[in-house]
Amino acid sequence: MWRRLTAEIVGTFLFTLSVTVSHFSMFKIPGTYYSAYAVAGSVVILMIMTGYISGGHFNPAVTTGHIIRNIIFQKINKAELIELILYIPAQFLSAIPAAYLGWGLNRSTMYFDTTVTSSTAEAFFAELVYSSLIVGVALMLGKLNDSVIIGTMGIGIAYFGGILAVGLISGGCFNPAIGLAVNIVHYSVHGSDANKTWVYIVAPLIGGAVAGVLNNVFLDELKAQKKSKVGPD
Repeated sequence: MWRRLTAEIVGTFLFTLSVTVSHFSMFKIPGTYYSAYAVAGSVVILMIMTGYISGGHFNPAVTTGHIIRNIIFQKINKAELIELILYIPAQFLSAIPAAYLGWGLNRSTMYFDTTVTSSTAEAFFAELVYSSLIVGVALMLGKLNDSVIIGTMGIGIAYFGGILAVGLISGGCFNPAIGLAVNIVHYSVHGSDANKTWVYIVAPLIGGAVAGVLNNVFLDELKAQKKSKVGPD
């Protein structure tokens, strides 16, 4: 268990660091829109590095999806549930020092907030929908016949597509640990742009739970197809 927790801590730390150091201070737009390539590439590399140990969550929304799916399937014992629950505070706590280190290296803070052309409701919906998509892809890893490497690339593509699709609406966070960490650092330095931090915590977590429910439905269909050896209609 401790090795898996360590893998999550290291992976989340490095993921958060990658997000913060790849931020372009020359653009006055909150979020990751101008660093989509770095975010997508980092998550693929980190999943290959540590994902075989812990599952490569690095995101409380992904862990929430796993918990919901396993509870619905009733395929989780008490020890496994406790371990997954411990992933979440480990992810949140490891992201904060990484965000501070990223600020020190980049000499500029980043943060997540709505843009001047979007509302809080629009940002919330964007984060919820694309968090569901990203977590849904993560939950399908290991359930298909494709290689794990191809699966990790799917996660990277999901992050990349989400950032480009709604990055100018919500900032493209999809990760409560990173959203909280970078906003804490930005607020501690500038004392501003933190009043909508809750959006980047609540919306991805709900999205993760939605993905957990949907994945249960999809896996039932996948099992039925494999059992009958009949493709989808």
